[in-house]
Amino acid sequence: MQVTSSPAQTRQESTLLEIWGLLSRRRLWLFAGVAILLALGVGYLTLTVPVYQASAKVRIGQIGGAGPFEAPDVLASRLLAEFGEDVATGVKRPYPTLTRVGPSRAGSSVVELVAVGYKPDDPARLLQRVTADLLGRHREIFERNSNAVSERIHSLETQRGGLHSAYQTSTKLLERFKPDDAAPPLIVAIERGRMAAAIAQLDKEKLALEQSSLPPSTAPSELLGQITAPAKPIQPKKTIIVVLSLLIGALLGTMGAFLAEFFAKARALNPSVR
Repeated sequence: MQVTSSPAQTRQESTLLEIWGLLSRRRLWLFAGVAILLALGVGYLTLTVPVYQASAKVRIGQIGGAGPFEAPDVLASRLLAEFGEDVATGVKRPYPTLTRVGPSRAGSSVVELVAVGYKPDDPARLLQRVTADLLGRHREIFERNSNAVSERIHSLETQRGGLHSAYQTSTKLLERFKPDDAAPPLIVAIERGRMAAAIAQLDKEKLALEQSSLPPSTAPSELLGQITAPAKPIQPKKTIIVVLSLLIGALLGTMGAFLAEFFAKARALNPSVR
């Protein structure tokens, strides 16, 4: 059985062959377009100063589950004002600077800090300085609040000790009363009951404070992981620039080949056209 090609398929194959022949004849235009754009891309990569980026994650601490020492949005505003790129309208801070301070995917209490610089060590050093200052401030808050909680627990223990001593004394007094003594034992018993209720309330408050003093309700701010200098710059993106240079160069070279072929045919049909 003989397979025949349709007229449309034949015309398509003929067109593709004509294009291939045209590009083969005018390949210098194609090579020139690729070479020029590739040279421009390499020149851009050579002249552009590389930008390096480093990041750090900090878990914001809290006391007794009362919430972070600094709200993430407040912390972001403060750090970007001190170390961010924008100093004022139209005024930029020289690199290295912070470019982002915001919540991390690691948790709602984790904040991610991102810094950039012209040298690999610059953003890492800036983050080390920023995190050291941040953790130092939060350490003071943690110690101050922890001391206040410890003092409150000690005060509760002192109050309980006094009430317990009075409770034992009232118990001994009740044992000394005679069965026919009505009023005095009743008064002592009422006061003894009040002291027992007060002791139970103090024990409850102390237990709540001790439980809230344990992780994760109470924890200091901490740096998650290490801050390391980046190995590669984030800008310029060499691979993307080289690939785009090759594609755009090939496109411009192809357009040049078609224009050259067009003018060549025009001159062949009309020798007076130059």
